[in-house]
Amino acid sequence: MAGLKILCRHVQEVPAGKWKLKLELERQADRLEAALGYPPPRRMRALFSAEHSHTVRVEERIFESYADFGRKREERGKDRALQALDARRQAVVKWEREELFYVDSGMPVPRWMQAVSRRPMTAEEMREANVVGTPSRSHPSRRQPM
Repeated sequence: MAGLKILCRHVQEVPAGKWKLKLELERQADRLEAALGYPPPRRMRALFSAEHSHTVRVEERIFESYADFGRKREERGKDRALQALDARRQAVVKWEREELFYVDSGMPVPRWMQAVSRRPMTAEEMREANVVGTPSRSHPSRRQPM
């Protein structure tokens, strides 16, 4: 999947009294992640959002490919210092979520990505797209209309 860049967005809610510690943990993580070849993050705080705006932190990084993203995540998972920082961060934030996007670059979207993006997908569509498994009937977004 060379050329299909991946944007990884990390969204967190940081309680008002924990910002100083959160920013220090970010500085430490930046140094360690840079040593692993991570792209520099772009960070921002929400001005207006569905959540409590003044407490939401967003961090975005663009990886050169999905394979690059995966390799770096595996390396990061093996780094004991980063694991310790992650544990400290998780104790600081109220909640967090991670989102992955592919960066629109004018190149064609792979067929498998087009196929898994449609909802609901039939078993036949999954076979045509070479997707393993069958559609989930339990998740509301994958339910077949009656």
